Amino acid sequence: SSGINAEWPLRPGDLMTLISSSRPFIRKKAILTMYKVLLKFPDALRPAFPRIKEKLDDPDPGVQCAAVNVICELARKNPKNYISLAPVLFKMLTNSSNNWMLIKVIKLFGALMPEEPRLCKKLVDPLTNIIHSTNAMSLLYESINTLITGVPDHIPSIQLAAQKLNIMLDDSDQNLKYLGLLALNQILKHHPKYVSPLKDKIIKCLDDKDER
Repeated sequence: SSGINAEWPLRPGDLMTLISSSRPFIRKKAILTMYKVLLKFPDALRPAFPRIKEKLDDPDPGVQCAAVNVICELARKNPKNYISLAPVLFKMLTNSSNNWMLIKVIKLFGALMPEEPRLCKKLVDPLTNIIHSTNAMSLLYESINTLITGVPDHIPSIQLAAQKLNIMLDDSDQNLKYLGLLALNQILKHHPKYVSPLKDKIIKCLDDKDER
């Protein structure tokens, strides 16, 4: 038995022990269960946080993903409390090849950037690298969206984003086209001249049948 099931009494102290289990499956389940406990007992966050933070460096990718997921959810309520995680998150952003985890880390940075403006410049290069290299459209969109929202006056980034969004508008997937249009709308607010060359293509998108 894993020691974690629907009937298992959720005590923070027990979970703290299980988060350090030698079995990755147990560590992952303990972290995800800890999140449910923290929703009910917010005071448990202070002692639990160092353990959750440790798991961002866990050798098992599944445990890492669970820790990132929990921290993303916690940070949505109060992002400034998680600025101290920026160095380890930056390491994950530049070293991970897990697209799902990268999306979560980028979303988390999107929440942190308004709280810590110094992050904005530091994130330009890694986000630009992802935009240049990834074939995963969901990761591409998240990188573009975070870049144009967090660094709206960095012209090379805006130009690159517009080029990539142009490609998204050619995709047959209506959801991707919709996301592309949303991101172009963000650029339009600050830099309409980079969107104007795409005017005809944008108008054509309005004629597409949405099959959803």
